[in-house]
Amino acid sequence: MKKYCIILVILCVASQLSAQKTRKQWYVTPQITGLMGEEKMSYQFGVAGGWQHRNLRLGMGVASDYYKLRSIPVFADIRLTHPRKQELFAYLNLGYNLPQPTEDQKINISGWGWGWQMNQNQFRGGAYVDVGVGADLAVSNKHKMQISLGYSIKEFTIIYPNGTIWPSASSFFDPSATDVSRTYSFRRLALRVGFTF
Repeated sequence: MKKYCIILVILCVASQLSAQKTRKQWYVTPQITGLMGEEKMSYQFGVAGGWQHRNLRLGMGVASDYYKLRSIPVFADIRLTHPRKQELFAYLNLGYNLPQPTEDQKINISGWGWGWQMNQNQFRGGAYVDVGVGADLAVSNKHKMQISLGYSIKEFTIIYPNGTIWPSASSFFDPSATDVSRTYSFRRLALRVGFTF
C-alpha cells in the first residue's frame, strides 16, 4: 500500500511542476456501476472528484457497494487519457473497503442437534482495487458522459466468535474456544456509467 501512495505523490508533484502554461480544472463525477461476479450481479453508487490537468486526472472517491456484503470503498481516483484520442482513457481506483453489514449479516446462528447459539460477527476492512478502460462521450461543451469496463476487487475479514463458522463439538463444550477469522476477496467485472461536470 505504501508503494501506491508514493506513486500517487510522485504523480501529483510531477503534474504540478508541469502545470505552468496549461489550463487546470476541477471535476466531479457521480457514477453507477453494475458488478458481475461468481456470487451474483449487484451494483455500486459512487462519486469521485478532484483535479484534472492535461491528460491526467487525480482525485478521491467514495461509493456504496452492495455486492454480497454491503460496504463503503474509499479510494484514490487516477485516470490517464490517450494523448491523441482524448475521449479514450484508462483508470485506477485504489483504496480501502469499509464493511457496512446489514443487521442480518452481523448475526451468526449456529449449532447442532442439541442446541443453538447466536453470536455477533465482527468485520474488518480490506483492500479495494478497480482498474479498467473507458470512453468519454460529449453531452455538451462542459459536460461528458463516461462509459467504462473494469475489473474490481474488494476484500474484508469476518471474525466468527468462538469458532462458530462451522462449529465443532469442542466449541460448544469449551467456552474459551478461539475466534475464527476468514478473509474474503470478491473479484467482479465492473460496467460503469458516469457523468462529469
